[in-house]
Amino acid sequence: VRTPRRRRRRIPPGVLAPLFADCSAVPELRDAFMRTLFDPPRAAVARMLDNAQARGDLRGDIDRDLALDMLGSLVHYRALFGHAAISADDVQHAVEALLGRIAADYPALVAHSQDVMSGGHLHS
Repeated sequence: VRTPRRRRRRIPPGVLAPLFADCSAVPELRDAFMRTLFDPPRAAVARMLDNAQARGDLRGDIDRDLALDMLGSLVHYRALFGHAAISADDVQHAVEALLGRIAADYPALVAHSQDVMSGGHLHS
């Protein structure tokens, strides 16, 4: 049984760059910006990478911080500069490109993901 996704609040286009610019000159504001908008999703993805590595889905020699930066960079770059929209397909392609290099067995990981998405078994 799937539970509904929690509704995510999104920052409207064109807001992130001016907000960060306003906060960047004042250390307390910059810290609050990072704690509120940057750190929580980064921590969630870090936990996901740690769990995947502990299960053996990811190679043991990956640079986790670099993987985190690579996963977030497309979204943050496009949100910050607003030069191009970010679609779910864009994110999927970026994740697939990265996972193709850091997964212990990428084809098996894809097969497992497809099985889970189709209502199959969960990871043991």
